[in-house]
Amino acid sequence: MAKLSRESLQRLGELNRNRLKSAKERPEKEEILQPKVPRSPGARNHSTAGFIDPPDEITGREVEMPSGKFLLIRRDLAEIWDAAERFASHYCLVFNRGAIGVDIDSLHEDVRRFCEVDHNQLLYLDIETCGLSSVPVFLVGVQQLVGERLVLEQYLARDYSEEKPMLEYFWGKMAEFEAVTTYNGKSFDVPFLRDRAVYHGVPHVVPGFHLDLLHEARRRFKGQFPNCKLQTLEARLCNRLRRGDIPGELIPKAYHDFVRTKDPQLIRNVIHHNALDIVTMSEVLLRLLSGL
Repeated sequence: MAKLSRESLQRLGELNRNRLKSAKERPEKEEILQPKVPRSPGARNHSTAGFIDPPDEITGREVEMPSGKFLLIRRDLAEIWDAAERFASHYCLVFNRGAIGVDIDSLHEDVRRFCEVDHNQLLYLDIETCGLSSVPVFLVGVQQLVGERLVLEQYLARDYSEEKPMLEYFWGKMAEFEAVTTYNGKSFDVPFLRDRAVYHGVPHVVPGFHLDLLHEARRRFKGQFPNCKLQTLEARLCNRLRRGDIPGELIPKAYHDFVRTKDPQLIRNVIHHNALDIVTMSEVLLRLLSGL
């Protein structure tokens, strides 16, 4: 496969930034997805221990791109997790001040390089799709450090036509960052997003550094844990068990039903599932580097 020249990559990045700037300059209106029916009291518990239950309403900002619109949901981590402030403080201590609790030389080369990344130029990434290949991606979640706060953004395609504008915005944002962290993202998330961008003709540039935490988990815990799934690490390292979480195999049907009915109750737990995966990813990494 032919490689793009440095000049071509710079032009693609500039094009993405211009598209993102154009979207930001357009007025954005608040959009609230209202439930069609009242929720029953018994349906409240859909959180991981220590996490705040997802709201009944899905509130976000409608963003208009050249090809259409999508919903942007932006939240401070404190709106999701009751330990967010303490975690963010520890996160900044480790990554901004170098307070790493393990021997750097003992770490794999990828993790050593990661420790040298400017964490203001890092995105955590996780996606939700309608299947395993050649189908739409409908939710992209990213987390970034803003000052000393961790902020989560989720881009939701409210129907199939909104996938392209959502991807235009996402790749525009990605062009502004130098590194990305995922869990199984080298095999799934990033190639999936790249393929969907090609399908829609959306310019895209992958950051120069990508840390896939699944690879580090397999190096560290293979043979010690039953498996290296993210929720296994969440239980073993973060001491949390998910309650009421939507199983991954049900997510495509939940989205298709949401598109058909427009009932946000069908998609709220998928959005929450995506948020928890991203937060857990960053906590697992922090615990590994803190020697906990």
